[in-house]
Amino acid sequence: MLDTMTPGAPDDIVDAFVCGHSGLYFPTDYCSEWGKKHGHGLGPHPVSIVEDTQYHNPPSLVNVKAEWQIMHPVEVCAAPVSRVKVKRSEYEANKAILPEDDEDGRLRYAILMENQMAHKQSMVPMMRAQVKVVPHVR
Repeated sequence: MLDTMTPGAPDDIVDAFVCGHSGLYFPTDYCSEWGKKHGHGLGPHPVSIVEDTQYHNPPSLVNVKAEWQIMHPVEVCAAPVSRVKVKRSEYEANKAILPEDDEDGRLRYAILMENQMAHKQSMVPMMRAQVKVVPHVR
């Protein structure tokens, strides 16, 4: 949740940071807590930590044991972030899922996989249809 609002602004306007690539929003403390709460290991300057699919790299089939593991690689987009004033409803509808709010990555994975299944450059649907995954037996 956002921890500050712009003094004197209408109750429905909040301060946030926006990713220059995805348009997703980050909380007010995103830059002030960079390297402490947000962006561990990404350098001294705040950038977007939104994960972006590398459609130019095919999905790897190494160590694939289940169909759901077939997906294109992803990377942190590292796009610039800008401070903005935005309606609270827009912020809530378009806020980025932060790693500290999704420690096992399941929420972010679900979004990435949905996008990869629908994207016109994705090889995932074709590869899932062609690859027969053999269950791992110990």
